[in-house]
Order: sequence, then structure tokens, then C-alpha cells
Amino acid sequence: MLETIIAIAVLTTGIAGSVALLSRTIAAGSMVRDQLIAANLAQEGMEVVHNIRHTNWIENVVWDDGLIEGDSCVNFDSVVLINPCAGEARRLFISGDRYSHSLIGTSTNFLRHINITSAIDSGTPYKITRTTVSWGNTSISAEERLYNWK
Repeated sequence: MLETIIAIAVLTTGIAGSVALLSRTIAAGSMVRDQLIAANLAQEGMEVVHNIRHTNWIENVVWDDGLIEGDSCVNFDSVVLINPCAGEARRLFISGDRYSHSLIGTSTNFLRHINITSAIDSGTPYKITRTTVSWGNTSISAEERLYNWK
């Protein structure tokens, strides 16, 4: 009888440890998934800003036309910045496999905005472009200097 009780206790401890490990693994997987999505959304925001600059070059307009200072939003297919972009307007929605600021699709925990400021270095103007994606109490930012290097 004592051997049975000890065997049940050992078995219970093993199962409880396995369940705790599985729970932590799932939570870590969710965190990593969210970080990966946020990093890609930040990169996408930077690429949209690049696309606006490149389109300006192709259309022979000033390279930073439409790259207004302040906080803006962009969708994956934006040709202009969405402004103003504050509060809940920053929330991203998912429809199929596309994230956007339009109210189409399912609301996500991700909020994205792009902040642009102007600066000059040795007489050369440039834009400081910072994309921030946040969810919960976490955020990821990407920043770069955008020049008229054409």
C-alpha cells in the first residue's frame, strides 16, 4: 500500500512538472510570435516610407513630398501617409494575411505609427523616420535616416 502511494505521488509530481513546462513553452511561443509579427510590421512601415520617397523620384517631384513631420500611419499599400494618426487610429486589423489601419477584418493587439522629423547634417537635409509597433506593455521600434541620395 505504501509503495502505491509513493508511486502515485511520483507520477503526480511528474505530470504536474510536465504541465507547467508545457504551459511556459506555449506562453514563450506566443511572445516570440508577437515579437516576430511586430518586427515585420515595423519593417513594413519603413518600406512604405521608402516607397513614397521612390515614387516621388519617379514622378519628378520633391523627394520628401508627402513625408510630413509628426505621427502618421501607413497601410502595406499606402502611397501617402495617413494623418492624423493617434490613439485607436493606430490599431491594426487583420484581414486574410494583411494588416491594415482600415476597420476591415479582425482587430489585433498591435498598434503602429510612424514618426518623421526633419534634420540637417553638414548642409544635407534628411528625415529621421521611426516606426513603432506596440502591443500590450511591449513595443518594437525601427529608426533610420532617409536621404535624397538620388
